[in-house]
Amino acid sequence: MIYVSKYLEEEELKVLKDSADDIKDIDFLNKLLDKYYSVFPDTNRMNLSQKINCFKITKEVDKIRNNYSHHDNLKYVTYYLLKGLNEKREEKIKVINNIFDIKKYYDDKLKNSPIEVVKNSKESFVKSRLNDLIMNINPQIKKEKKAKKEDNEEERENNDDEGKKEKSSLVFTHKIKEIIDAIHFGLSSKTPLILEGDYGQGKISAIEYYAKMAKLELVQVHISKSTKVDDLLSKTTFKKNEKGNFSLVNSKTPLCHAIECVDNFPNKLVVLEGINNATPAVLEILNSIYGKKGTNILLPNGSKIVKGNMNLISIFNPSDDFTREKLPGNLLNNSLYYIVEDPSKNDIKKIILYLFKEADLDNKEQEDFSKNFLEAQKIAKEGVGEFPITLHEVRKYIAFRKAIPKLDKTIFMTFIFNYHFSQKENIYKAQKELKLDTFLFNPIINYNGDKKYLTFKSAKKGKSNQIKIEIKNPDKIVTKKLINKFNSMTLTEKLCFLFLICCVIAKKTPIIQGMTASGKSFIIKLLAEVLGQDLSIYQLNANSGLSIFTGQSIMKEEFDDKEKEKLKKILKLLKIYYGV
Repeated sequence: MIYVSKYLEEEELKVLKDSADDIKDIDFLNKLLDKYYSVFPDTNRMNLSQKINCFKITKEVDKIRNNYSHHDNLKYVTYYLLKGLNEKREEKIKVINNIFDIKKYYDDKLKNSPIEVVKNSKESFVKSRLNDLIMNINPQIKKEKKAKKEDNEEERENNDDEGKKEKSSLVFTHKIKEIIDAIHFGLSSKTPLILEGDYGQGKISAIEYYAKMAKLELVQVHISKSTKVDDLLSKTTFKKNEKGNFSLVNSKTPLCHAIECVDNFPNKLVVLEGINNATPAVLEILNSIYGKKGTNILLPNGSKIVKGNMNLISIFNPSDDFTREKLPGNLLNNSLYYIVEDPSKNDIKKIILYLFKEADLDNKEQEDFSKNFLEAQKIAKEGVGEFPITLHEVRKYIAFRKAIPKLDKTIFMTFIFNYHFSQKENIYKAQKELKLDTFLFNPIINYNGDKKYLTFKSAKKGKSNQIKIEIKNPDKIVTKKLINKFNSMTLTEKLCFLFLICCVIAKKTPIIQGMTASGKSFIIKLLAEVLGQDLSIYQLNANSGLSIFTGQSIMKEEFDDKEKEKLKKILKLLKIYYGV
């Protein structure tokens, strides 16, 4: 092992001269950094690789922000690189803006999006309303739309007025505008972006909004602890030809194709979700993907691809086990790193108010939901081992209410808040504080005469809520047997059963958590029987990969006729050889 000491000041200056346009740029950057660190002395210092990245990004910004001086662009780049790593910015943002002399900012005066679509006769581009940075929209998209319009003259384009009138369900809070601004800065300057933050802060919503504005196709890659390099880049599968012979076939993934893109304005936006879950092997590949254009990336089969132009955003959800310091240096040094902050109470109320109004739900319901949301969020934060209450719960609630409007809204709030918790003490605390378990619940089920519909009533007597759900295979229904099975369940199990039915109607994917032998499998199997549906069960563990769902790991139960004939010939030859 050889110890290599860090660069001396004179040596670092020589290295930076190769990246900076002028020695004056290095002096200018160092003065900005000294001014910033004098106010925030505990902040990590920008290292040599990050300074080189700063100059590299500035050269890109000079091309698209050419109405401003080079030093003004360098100042903006430094501002974004440092601001993104500054935690609890809301308390410090005015000070940070003063340090860099930032005049325009997303305050109350900028009530809508910080970006707009601008069109002229030659091109379309996304432009920042804050710093005039632009990102070109791929001209090929316009040609494809024109060709499509010629094929069908009746088709009208719906997106001609984005720059004038933006229609979005996104609520432009201060923090959402910050995320959109960071995305625009990263993509317009061809800088990979890493968004760090907890679940439910609006990161994906902001990315989807930007992709829609910039006409970018989203390529979302979910990284779990079982994700392999093959899953990311290239799958090697067995393919049988017409003669029945097998051969190995390598098929590139959408991510692989996006990496190889050579277009000046790529029309895909790659989003790597959960890079904190990546294994060392996957992190090594991500390290290469975050490298500069022209980097060779090794595929699982031994061949190489060359990195071209790509729009790249990664999402990092930190935990006690994995902090940003454990990410490879290339990811941190070659990217714009941006810490996303949790929405404030006022932001949450503003978002709930907007979404409820959009869904035509009344003010009283909105106020009740907001109150319960904030109380449940507090219980989740104070509780140990609980998944946080996020803004995703708002959309879940609205989806239930719109799909099943006649069911008591208190039942949906119970699903979303009370039974969000896994620890008994937190469930009891939520029941006590939120007072949601007040509805009458003694349910019954029944079928109509031809068994084409199932009726679920929340109570036998009194004013009850009723749900009607279509049965796909009435011939499978044995009415008396299924009703008896349902009646044998406890009230908690019946509530879970109702939850699953609501998820089916609202087209939401349910997750049931509980101890072994607590009745989860029984409820799911009974649900399939009651609805006359076939049931497919997959046993998953920590080592399960995507192949279990794609069918690549499933053996056929029987050989086909050609395979049987081939086996017979082989057996016949073996008998002749061995003289049997």
